[in-house]
Amino acid sequence: GGPEGAKSVSRFKDVAYGVGFKKDGKVMAVGGQNGTVQVFDLGSRSILRTFKSHTAAVRATDFSTDSLRLLTGSDDSSLHCHDLPTSTLLFSLPAHSDYIRSQSPHPTSPHVWATSSYDRTVKIWDLRVAASRGSKNPQAGGLARPVMAMQHCAGVEGVEMMAGGAMVAAAGGEEVR
Repeated sequence: GGPEGAKSVSRFKDVAYGVGFKKDGKVMAVGGQNGTVQVFDLGSRSILRTFKSHTAAVRATDFSTDSLRLLTGSDDSSLHCHDLPTSTLLFSLPAHSDYIRSQSPHPTSPHVWATSSYDRTVKIWDLRVAASRGSKNPQAGGLARPVMAMQHCAGVEGVEMMAGGAMVAAAGGEEVR
């Protein structure tokens, strides 16, 4: 079911979460309850890519501003960066100590992202730095270090980088900061 006239892109065998769109509006990524992310061509409604790198529900999916990478955040507390042209996992970060609920790419820099979590934090990442601290690095251990971390009063459900990228808004509990 759904609104009359609405078209489904795909039906999932489990719950679908975390919808993200490329800037051109022609491609969409959707996270699933089982840790899978599917990338769809909206014109043909066909699956272009499937990523199975998370171990829990994927709640956040977004494309980089240059459309070359897909960043995914999960209930497994990790942040994964996928290279779209080659369909490879570039790196995985132990980014938070609780579920990742949302993320937001910087509006002009394809390397800068904000993530939010139930661990009551908002973190800003520079993927050029994060890549050297991810799972491809044999010396990685514990949580990866973001370029900036901000505390919130409650688990953070949503984060958004504002136009220009100089400000971040985060919603959690009864507050938006």
